[in-house]
Amino acid sequence: LGPDHVEVMTLKRSEEGDEIILRVRETAGKEAAAVIELPGLVVNSVRRAMTTEEPLDGIPVDGNVVRVWLPPFAIETLLISVGDDHG
Repeated sequence: LGPDHVEVMTLKRSEEGDEIILRVRETAGKEAAAVIELPGLVVNSVRRAMTTEEPLDGIPVDGNVVRVWLPPFAIETLLISVGDDHG
């Protein structure tokens, strides 16, 4: 996870479904181009979500890397759909 002024707030299974909830925040009051690596996971898709976990728009994924732009002090909730590498 980078840059240094972006931190993970929450990592858990979604309340409904089999997706993973990842909540990150910007802590320094500066814009951030966050790079989130998800090693060991096969990422099928990533969507922004409301704090209530209601899905919003999709975010492009490059392998197991997600890039998200964060305004100063922003909190971003991501809904991550993962699978296995067996098809």
